[in-house]
Amino acid sequence: MLPRFSCWFSAGRRLQRSDDYGKNGKVYRETDEARADLHTVVTDIIEGQYDNPSRVVAFNTSEGWSRDVTEDVARAILERSRRAAEPLEGIARAFVE
Repeated sequence: MLPRFSCWFSAGRRLQRSDDYGKNGKVYRETDEARADLHTVVTDIIEGQYDNPSRVVAFNTSEGWSRDVTEDVARAILERSRRAAEPLEGIARAFVE
């Protein structure tokens, strides 16, 4: 089972995403702790701030865990799109597919 969103707000959190460049491989990038909250990550993906995100992993160094939260982020993107009654485009659409 995937973690609830509370994991995004605990001390010592980090977020890493991978951008997929096909045959050239993936790049793993850490997100600044101040921008490692669900709202900001969802906004950045919808606005196309990432090249080609394929995975999102949350880390909590204080508690000693990491979790793949890709599905949580995808659900949040879909929910925001539904509430706004706006279709997803570009990178955000590809991410949730």
